[in-house]
Amino acid sequence: MLGLHFLYQNMKTYYSSFLLLFVLNVVGFSQTQYKIMSYNILNYPGSTSSIRNPDFQTVLSNIVPDIIVVQEILSQAGVNEFLNSVLNSISGDYTAGTFINGPDTDNAIFFKSSHFNFIANNVITTALRDINEFVLSENTTGDTIRIYSLHLKASTGSTNQQKRHNEVIALRNVTDTLPPNSDYIVCGDFNIYSANEPAYQELLDQSQQGYVIDIYDLPGTWNNPSYALYHTQSTRTRQFGGGATGGMDDRFDMILMSQAVMDSGGIFYEPNSFVNYGNDGNHYNDSINKPPNNAVGQIVADALHGASDHIPVYAHFSFNNQIPLTFQLTVSVVDDWNLVSVPGINPDGQLVETWWSAKNPEANVFKYSNGYQIITSTTPGEGYWMKHLGANIYNTGDEWPAGGIEKVSNTPIPAEAGWNLIGGYENTVLTSSLTTTPPGLISGPIYEYVDGYFVATNLKPGYAYWVKLTSSGSINIPIPTQNKYNTELVVDHFREDWGRITITDATGKSFTLYAVDGEANLESYEMPPMPPTDVFDVRYESNRIAEELMSEFKAIQMTAIVHPITVKVENMDIRLQDETGKLVDANLKSGEDITISNAQVSKLMVTGDMVPDVFAL
Repeated sequence: MLGLHFLYQNMKTYYSSFLLLFVLNVVGFSQTQYKIMSYNILNYPGSTSSIRNPDFQTVLSNIVPDIIVVQEILSQAGVNEFLNSVLNSISGDYTAGTFINGPDTDNAIFFKSSHFNFIANNVITTALRDINEFVLSENTTGDTIRIYSLHLKASTGSTNQQKRHNEVIALRNVTDTLPPNSDYIVCGDFNIYSANEPAYQELLDQSQQGYVIDIYDLPGTWNNPSYALYHTQSTRTRQFGGGATGGMDDRFDMILMSQAVMDSGGIFYEPNSFVNYGNDGNHYNDSINKPPNNAVGQIVADALHGASDHIPVYAHFSFNNQIPLTFQLTVSVVDDWNLVSVPGINPDGQLVETWWSAKNPEANVFKYSNGYQIITSTTPGEGYWMKHLGANIYNTGDEWPAGGIEKVSNTPIPAEAGWNLIGGYENTVLTSSLTTTPPGLISGPIYEYVDGYFVATNLKPGYAYWVKLTSSGSINIPIPTQNKYNTELVVDHFREDWGRITITDATGKSFTLYAVDGEANLESYEMPPMPPTDVFDVRYESNRIAEELMSEFKAIQMTAIVHPITVKVENMDIRLQDETGKLVDANLKSGEDITISNAQVSKLMVTGDMVPDVFAL
């Protein structure tokens, strides 16, 4: 049974047939949550442990972690004292893992033996302090977790930043070689000041499989009042008993998680369970125990102040968490062209006719690869153009099996330099949360099609989207269980003060082009490839959605429009002509519009340089 669980842990997101077998073998087990905590306990035991032990008891009796990893412990004697005088004074079930005394302050692990079995303590050597890999298994399921505890180089400056980066490289040399889909967390005192630090970027770099995920998206420098709720050091503003002063102003203590821990199944981080214990967000640059502390109360705040210059951080993790094998899906299509995708496996098959032809037997479906190619079979992750006869709502229980669509692994989507038509998986995610490997390849906005191209805010299951990359790589679709995806982060690609030219045809289809002020990078505003023929489309002849109009005429091409059309301008004045300058020749001021009924006009010329209405001396 232990071997079966080990296989499940390492292949949980890939083999659905194995998962079914696994479920049959674990019906006697239930999902169990455990609290895993990290705490820098400030040169313990030192000469003050007898004074600080009651404070540690107060703090830990209010948390009662199932696993606690500590930094800045000095010796085996310190391990024994913390176990016997602190932990087992609040609960008699704690055991210490094997302690290895390194060249500086060290890491130690304690756990409830009724829940966990200690397997190993493996040392990762760095130039300053060891990083320790603690390996434990859960007693009932045999699920194995690796916990990396670290204490990176302290202090500011580029030299110390590079030392932290080197320490993280040593860690990545280990995590990058772990078996695929390994469950691990990295925790401790990172001494990192900013999301821009090389060490932090190295930890999150997804070019190799050993990356970790930060559940919080906190760009820029963390030592500022807007991030007060996330700070973990220092609890003090005056010097006593060692440690740092200055008040709560640094985010040093974190728990970062592997992709497997963030994915459903096996060992799983419970969303919204992360706690910076004792931080109410109201003590920036102040001591943690300055009344009032709305997070823990005065007694615990005083204990946090006296025990260490750091506060503990913890989160809840589920073991033996079962993966839902199917999901429900609803996709609405319009009469005419749609951008669609298949976010999973249809139990009735992956043919086009299985997905969409129940009410559209002559559906034409195309994928894009340097041009449009008709297809008969579909693949998750790809996006498609589909021409549908009549509007329809496809959903499970009607056109698709009532049992749902089978999930697939949310693997990165291979993509080429230039435009790629992709689909997501079973979850809706923000387009702003997409990443690439190598990082930073996405160029400009991500587009959807709804009677014209529009910048997409969300990537929704069953629909397709255009993404442009600067070079070939892969597109990573995030798992929306991380806190940083719970709040929408929408990038506004078009400034409010830019000029707008909106073209609306007789069917009500409408599209807006933009006129920039000369400061924008126009290459970022290239539109996706032209749709198939007879699809409504409006764009500058340069293939852009935005242009600089103050110096010369720019052409606007219009495809599959139905006359009469209306052209309205906002935030600027323009001169508008047709190609000949004979059928249309008008000056439009901001807020004005013009109706063009002549069906011969399929291209417009526009500039911001207007011809005067009147000449006078």
